[in-house]
Parts: sequence; structure tokens; C-alpha cells
Amino acid sequence: MMVRYARMTGDEWAELCQLEEDEFERRIGRWQRVLGGQDEDPNMNALSASIPHHLFMQTVFRQRNWNRNPEVVVPETGGEPRLLARVLDFADDGPTEESPFPDRMLMFSVHDVIRDVVEMVILRVEARRPPQEEQRQEEMAPVLQPPGPPPPAVHAVRGMGPCSSGRVEGPERLPIPLPNPAFIKVVPNQLRCEEDPEAFACKAEVATTKELEAVLEQLKEPLSVTHTASQEEVRANLERWRPAIEKELGALKKQGVLVSHFGKEAKDLIANPETTVISLKGVFTAKAPGSANEGFYKRKCRLVGCGNQATHVDADSLYAAGVPAEVVRVALTEAFCHKWSAFTTDIRSAFTQTPIPTHAARRYLLRPPRWLVDLGLAEQGEYYSLGMVLYGFKEAPAWWSDHRDSKLRRAKFCGCHLEQATSDSSVWRIMQGDQLKGFLITYVDDFLVLSDKRTAEGLHQWLLDVAGWETDGLSEAKPGHPVRFLGMQLQGYEDGHFSLDQEAYVDELVRAYKLGENSRAKIVCPKEILMQEAAQAQAFDDSTVKAAQKVAGECLWLSQRTRFDIAFATTVLCSKVSKDPHNAIAIGHRILCYLHHTKDFKLHLKPVEGVAPLRVFTDASFAPLGQHSYGGHVVEVKGVPALWKASKQQLIAMSSAEAELIQAVEGCMYAESLMTILSDLGLQCTSAELCLDNTAAISFVNGAGNQRTRHLKVRGHKVQQLIRSGWKVSHCPGERQKADLLTKILPSVRMQFLCGLLQLRGDRGSEADDEPAVRAVGGVSPSMTAMLALLQICGCCGEPTKPKEDQNGVAIEWPWELALLTLLIVLSTLFLWEAAGAPCRRARSEEPQVRAVSVAKERRARKLQGRVSAAIDAVLSESPTGDESQPRERRSRNKCSDQGRASREGSEITPPTVVYGGINMHLPAPLAPTGPGISAPSQATVPTGSGTSVPSQRRSPEPRSG
Repeated sequence: MMVRYARMTGDEWAELCQLEEDEFERRIGRWQRVLGGQDEDPNMNALSASIPHHLFMQTVFRQRNWNRNPEVVVPETGGEPRLLARVLDFADDGPTEESPFPDRMLMFSVHDVIRDVVEMVILRVEARRPPQEEQRQEEMAPVLQPPGPPPPAVHAVRGMGPCSSGRVEGPERLPIPLPNPAFIKVVPNQLRCEEDPEAFACKAEVATTKELEAVLEQLKEPLSVTHTASQEEVRANLERWRPAIEKELGALKKQGVLVSHFGKEAKDLIANPETTVISLKGVFTAKAPGSANEGFYKRKCRLVGCGNQATHVDADSLYAAGVPAEVVRVALTEAFCHKWSAFTTDIRSAFTQTPIPTHAARRYLLRPPRWLVDLGLAEQGEYYSLGMVLYGFKEAPAWWSDHRDSKLRRAKFCGCHLEQATSDSSVWRIMQGDQLKGFLITYVDDFLVLSDKRTAEGLHQWLLDVAGWETDGLSEAKPGHPVRFLGMQLQGYEDGHFSLDQEAYVDELVRAYKLGENSRAKIVCPKEILMQEAAQAQAFDDSTVKAAQKVAGECLWLSQRTRFDIAFATTVLCSKVSKDPHNAIAIGHRILCYLHHTKDFKLHLKPVEGVAPLRVFTDASFAPLGQHSYGGHVVEVKGVPALWKASKQQLIAMSSAEAELIQAVEGCMYAESLMTILSDLGLQCTSAELCLDNTAAISFVNGAGNQRTRHLKVRGHKVQQLIRSGWKVSHCPGERQKADLLTKILPSVRMQFLCGLLQLRGDRGSEADDEPAVRAVGGVSPSMTAMLALLQICGCCGEPTKPKEDQNGVAIEWPWELALLTLLIVLSTLFLWEAAGAPCRRARSEEPQVRAVSVAKERRARKLQGRVSAAIDAVLSESPTGDESQPRERRSRNKCSDQGRASREGSEITPPTVVYGGINMHLPAPLAPTGPGISAPSQATVPTGSGTSVPSQRRSPEPRSG
């Protein structure tokens, strides 16, 4: 076990906590020392220097409760106790009950009695295990895991290299992601693949925009997405952010959120053992302007508390409801049916308008950051207590949600009131008596009002006057003036329907990934990249996994809201993030290229007449890689796609029918869950239509099957139960199966057709389609070259005629010369064709060709012919004419007797023709018999493919004796 410690003042520690990870590690290096090592300060008093040691022993080995007994006492030489220090505050990053000596970080605010100073003592404890083999191995640093929400999410820490003396020294930079400490999980020693002397930690931070000031200076139109600035860039341009900081701090003090304390009053609050001192931090963003007077952007500063440093959780539940995207789509579809408009509003500083519980307000004390002191907005030694809820605490969303709902339940405006839905607490019905007047959908502090203009304005006025909330105004979704809600742009149209898109977000992705005009694609992703085998995965590191996770999250954000055309590729992308991140990044890049080409696609929410109120389209792709099948379903409400999902099936299907049946049951379950939302919105829907394109799956649903398909009966009975309750199962042609795009990669034309059926289309053509494209042309025949040359000559010889001044319109002149030339070319081509082909055909007809007849077929034909002849002779022998005793020649089918031929007119005898097995056999007249009961052999000719015949010997069977 190795322990490192650092001693500094509270202001120095507060300043370090505001830094980013790299800067923090560079600045804290001058304070780090090894406990009990040679680098301890020799000039410090021995008793004062032993304080970190006693703090470590009492905390780790004796599990001391510093809140109850904060004094550090040691016995002197005479046995009398000596007070060394008092612990004013203590924080531990990891739970001690998981292991006796876990890796952890201990933070103490200590009053050193010996020197009479108040300082911070930070202990970093690293547990080590001895190597299991005699050969010394290099250690791989521990993997950090977050203790709870919100997670610090430390992804990887590189290990320590061996020193020349043979013993393992400590890391150059400690793998602790301050100011968000995390519990360190001990992992066994492992060999490193390559030597890297520098140790570093990869910590998940909020994504910031690099060189934000340069991006803002290059703007040529108002900003449409929000950018987050890094702390270093803000400090470098602190004066530019001064107005935003002053506005935020003034608003918090005016509302009573932050209450200042100075001098002795602040020290008394700090000395209270129940008080926890945490840091105040600033979050800086550049947002879209609220009005034209603000220019292309506006700067926003948000002062938040470092809630991860809090040692208590004061809310019984941290859950705050958020409206799902399918509810918004269904509500907008219903709004079109009622001819309602869409309005949005935002509650300003919603959390700061929420009362904080009294016990929680006394527990926390906030220390201002150093840049507030540098700007002259805070004094040295000033602290803040909480009068209202502040952003940054884990309990803040739950506190605001309860406060918001309690006020909305008492809302009265324009003769209307609000009724909260039962299935989703973020949905409210606007009722005027028993009449439905609209919907109110809440997402934290964002409100979407679907109603007529008078009702929406009345609700907004109630929020201002009665509820006492300050808003950003009421914005209406109009043609050409979209509004933003839930990360989507909502636009209204003249006929009353609405559309959703995320074009602004796609533009930001194009800028972030530096995609040019050549980085466009008409298909989502080629199958060769998407279905690459996992066995071909390349070696990867943590930075590659992090990049794959980033692009996967970006594609998921789009596919779950408006862009279901990338849902299947996103599903495959997410499944490869941890197994093959290089391939995942390649897939993500191709998806971004497709989004760049189709960024103007909008999901139109316009109901279709003459369809069922609720339809479910399901489809499955059977085992494209030989393992799991991929399935997808689309749930439509009045012809509008409200809910969709593309995923890999958990069960391995043994046939395409089984895969289709599994997906059909899953689609029905999602449709049943959507019915509860429809009932809350006033749409009574008790049945649905299930559309399948697999007849075998429909057969299983209708009860067909055998012993080999008994395992599918349960799934079939689930659908049968729904059918008995009023559902309907219908066959959908494969070319119109809308769920097909959720199961496989489709060609561009097929993708556009299905997107058109689902009302996902662009309002304008793609820029790439407007530009002429040059494609490679294969070899051209000389005749085609001559024809093109003649056409070019005709085009050059023609002279345009000038229209008369008194004539209107465009004069049209018919190209008679071109028509005559084309006719001559066609006739010449036909003449050459006939002249060149006739001799060849005549030459081929003179050559005899023999059709091959297999011996086995000829033998079977002879046997069958003999049996037929024998049967005919047997029938003739029983004739009642009385000539049964005379032998007769046996005749097979289509044979004529010799007597019949002899009695015909003329002396010439025509040989009979026998047709059997598709072969014509011409038989000449029989010769005179050479003996009783024996017929002469006859010659048969086998026709060839060219019309000639080849002689073939055939012997007639002997006739029966009467």
C-alpha cells in the first residue's frame, strides 16, 4: 500500500478544483509527497508533520467517525494527551464496506493546532498486491468505476513503469479524476503490451467546442446549436464573459438563491460539523440569440454547485419524468385532427425558483471560484449559503419536478383546468369542463402547448402572473419559423400539419467531423462495411472505444427521434462499439455522410384517411451473419409513424417464419403500450391491424403447425388472443412493407420509396443531385460512334431562326432532317443484318444434327411399347367377330394396321408414324412373314434436331397365340 498526500490552503484547493484534468495534474505536482517517504518536509514541526499519518491510520484502519470525534490527539512522553488538530470537514470518495483497504481518496479540512492554521489535507491511498510469479511484472493501473450518478466515468488509466533500482515507483501523475473523485477498484497485475513512461487518466467530461471564439467570429448567420466553452478558454477571454457572469450572479442573489457570508460568520458556519463546504463552478455556453438585437449568438453563464462533492442525498427519489419522443409525435398528430396550433415556452432559471428543504439548506456552504474574485464580483473569504435550489445537485431535478406539478394541478385560466395523465406524468390535458381543449407537454423546464391561440396565451399568462415563473415568451410554430422542443425542430404548415427534423444538429455534426461536399452518400452504409465479421477486428485502445461511443450516441439521438432510416445501421454500429470499435467508427462515418446528403429530410406528421387508427408493421431479416436475426417494427397512428424500433433479436431463430413471428409478437407488445398513451390523449383505441409479409408466420398465427413447430405455438397464441379481442392480421405485400428499412440495408431507390410511404422526405432537392454527374462509359461500338458523329454534325449545321417581333412565345421547328437520317440508319442496319445472317442460317441448316438419346430411356421406351402392344393384342383376341384364332399384329398407340393401309386408295402405302416420348418414329410397310407368328423386323427413323432422321432397328414382340 502506498499513500500520497498533499497539504494546501482552502483557496488553493478550491482553485485546483476548477481546473481541467491536465491542468490540475500539472498544478498539484508541487504539493504531492509520499507518506513516510524521503520527500517529506524536514523544516516542518515534527508533530505537525505527523498529522497526515494520524489521519490515515484513524480513517483507514480504525474507521473513525470524524463527525462525532473530530480531534486528533496523541500521547506525549509523560503519557498526557496532546491535541494536534481538529477535523472541520471530511469527505471520502469510496464506500469502505466493499473491502478492508480499498483504493480511495480522503479529503480533510483540518485546523492545525500546532501551527494555528486551517488547511486542506488530501490523502490518496493506493492498494497493491504482490506479484504472483517470481518474475517482476509491470503493473497495470486500476480501472476506475463511478460510485453513483452522475458518474465521473473514468475509462482507463495507464500503469507505472519499473525504475532502475528494481522497485516499482509511484505514477508520475496520480490516476484520480479530480474534482470528481471516484472509487478505485483493484485489479490484478497484468503485463503491459508496450512501454509508456507517462501515466495518464482518460476522464469523461462534457464535450466542449475547441477554439469557440474563432467559431463565433466566423458566424455568418444566427447560431442554431449550443456550444460549451472550456474553462481554459473562458479564463483566457474572461472580460468577454463578464456581462454574462454578472447577469447570472446578480440574478441568483436577487432571487435569494445565494446568500453571502463573510469573516467570522463564515468561519462559524464552516466550524459546524453538519456543514459541508463544496465548490461553486461556472458552465459557459454560446446559444442561439433570443432576438435580432443580440446578433448571431448570446453568451450564457450558469453557476452550479459541485454536487458530486456532497456527502448526503436528501431526496427519497432522484427520478424526474421526461416526455418520450413518441408522445410528442402522437400529440402533434392529434393536434392536426383538432386544428390546433403548436406553441413552446421555457421557464427561465427553473431550478432556482424551487424552494429548497430546510435541512438541505443548512447542510451546504459554497465556496466561490477564483475567477469571481479576479473579476471583483466576490471577496476573499466569502462563502454562500443556499436559499433556493441551485443547479448541480443530484436532487435538483426531482425537487423542481414536484414543485412544478404541484402548481400545475391548481392552474385555472380561460375557464380551463389541467388534468395530469396516468401513463406519463409529463402529459397534461387542457379541459374546459368535459371538453378537451388541448395538451400541455412538459420536459423539465420546457413546455409544449397544443391548443388554439387564445387558450395557449391564457395558459402562458397564468404561468407569469399566478405561478410567478419568468419565461422566454410564447413562440408559435409557423411555416418557415420552426421552434425547438426536445432537441427537434418543430415546424407548422398551411394545411395544419406539423413536421419534425434535426437539420441543425446534423449541420453541427458535419462541422465537427469536417465533412466536405464530397463526403455525401445516397445509401446509409455499404453492406461490406456494415456486415464485416468480428474475426477481422483490429487491435484498439480506450481512445478508439471512446470515439466509437461518441459517434454511436450521436446516431442514436437522431434515429430515435426523426431519422428511422438510419435505425438499422445504428443498431449494428452500437453492437460493435466494444468488440470492433474501428469498424464501428467506419460505419458511423458512412452514416454521417448519408445524413450530410439527406440533412433536409423532415418527418411529416399528416394523418392518412381510410386507414386503421393503429397499424403495426413488422419485418425480420433472417440470420444475415448466420447467427441472430434482425427485426424491426413500425407502429402507426392514423397513418403517421409514431413508434419504431430496430434491434437484434435475442433468440436465435431457426427459420425466417420463426424470426417473423418473434418480431410480430414484439411489435404487438409495443403497440399495446402505446394504447395507454392514446387513451390519456383522448383517443380511444382498443384494436389494431398487424401487417405481415410472411405467409408462414400468418399461418402460425392462425393455428397451423405440426410437432416440429410446437415451440412457436405460444407466440402464435399471443397474437390469437389479440385477434379475439378485436385485432386484425393482414398480409402486406413485400414491396410495401414499411418495416423493411429497419432490417437491412436497401438500395437508394428502395430507401426513398419506403421513406416516402413513412412521410420522411426533403422539402428541397439535394445539392448534389442538382449538379451534373459524369460516369465512366464502357466500350462503344463503331456504329454507335458513327451515329453520334452524324447527330453532332446535324446539330452543328442547323441555324436557329429568329422569331418575329410581333410573335409571342418560343418558335418550334421540327427536325425533319434528323428524322430522315434516323430512318435511313435503321433501314441500313436491317439490310446489313439480313444480308449477313441469311448465308449463315442456310449453311447451318445443311448440316445434319443428331439428338442424343440415352440408352436407359430407349430401353424403358421399348419395354413400355411392348406392354402396350401386348395389351392391345389381348383385347383384340377377345373380339366377338370369331377371328380370335387368327394371330394379329400387335399395335401400340398411334399405329395403323397393314390391312388398313392396303385397303386405302392408291397403290402407294404411307408408312405409319409412331410418337413416343417426344420422338417421331416413321415405320415403313412390313415385309412378308418368314414364319408363323413371326413378324418381319422394321426400320424406324429417329428424328434429329434439324429435321432429318436416323435409322433405328426395332423388333416387334411376338403375338400371343389364341
